[in-house]
Amino acid sequence: YFTFDNSSLSDSADSATFTANGNAAFGNDYFGNADFAVSTPDTSSALTLSSPNIIHDAGSTTSIGSLSLLFNLSSVGGTRYLFSDSENTSGTAGSTGAANSALSLAFSGGTWEFKVGNKSLTDGTTLPTPSAGVWYYFAATWDFDGTSADQVNWYIGAVGDTLVSGNNLDPANKHTEATTATVGDGGTFVLGGRRSLSSGAPGEYDELATFSTELSSDQIQSQFDALSM
Repeated sequence: YFTFDNSSLSDSADSATFTANGNAAFGNDYFGNADFAVSTPDTSSALTLSSPNIIHDAGSTTSIGSLSLLFNLSSVGGTRYLFSDSENTSGTAGSTGAANSALSLAFSGGTWEFKVGNKSLTDGTTLPTPSAGVWYYFAATWDFDGTSADQVNWYIGAVGDTLVSGNNLDPANKHTEATTATVGDGGTFVLGGRRSLSSGAPGEYDELATFSTELSSDQIQSQFDALSM
């Protein structure tokens, strides 16, 4: 759980420490507290964490876990990656991760794209169009073993507004994963960009948390509701 408060890039449990790249620095959080969030002012600035990987069972064909974070983008043009622990959805390994090992959140052309395993899960009908200068909450939960029964849920909403959700078993998004697919590849986790430190999403990031369990929709909703208090 990374609060980024008091100019700290370390978590509260395992001394997992991010490295600032480019012009990444500390910025204001949702409540306006100075140095209580991370600021990435351009597309090549990001935080990276190589070891330990913060995604539970990253790189394993069996994975159960969750991830949540807050973000506030300064611009929403082009293709922008908000986080990545590999983004490779093809059958051939590439510089952005091992084959079939995607775990990333991006947007392009006003549409959110959540990549996981060997698929890109998009839902342009219910997810809000990205807006600059707005604090959003995002969460993903999964129970994953590389089969058609895989369940990957995602949630997104502007803080104080409505939380919307989708999953890969919705009729428009149902798919079959490759049996070798994994949630991330266990390599470097990047916050604010992609592994190549390009196509990043300039803005501020806060309250990054990962879990070794699949949180329920009620638990996610409780997290979201608490932000408005």
